[in-house]
Amino acid sequence: MIEINYESFLAFFWNCHFYFCSFIHVRIHFMSAKTNKEMHINMDDNLKKRFHATCVMQSKKMNKVVIELIQQWLETNEIGLPNEAKS
Repeated sequence: MIEINYESFLAFFWNCHFYFCSFIHVRIHFMSAKTNKEMHINMDDNLKKRFHATCVMQSKKMNKVVIELIQQWLETNEIGLPNEAKS
């Protein structure tokens, strides 16, 4: 049996967790790179926390909610664009 102290275990676990999360992020980003584009927004910290908490309580992804809201906004505000630009 291998003995390992608590600090070494935490360091090992953190490194594995970081690697796994980085791999998942890169994999998802790579898979969706053909059709999706990234968008970064700045907002008040309290607004972001409220938004995140509400999405979690409703089991919704923040990304999906933002996309739905943009689509709803475009339905009433979009200026006539060629059909190719709409998707």
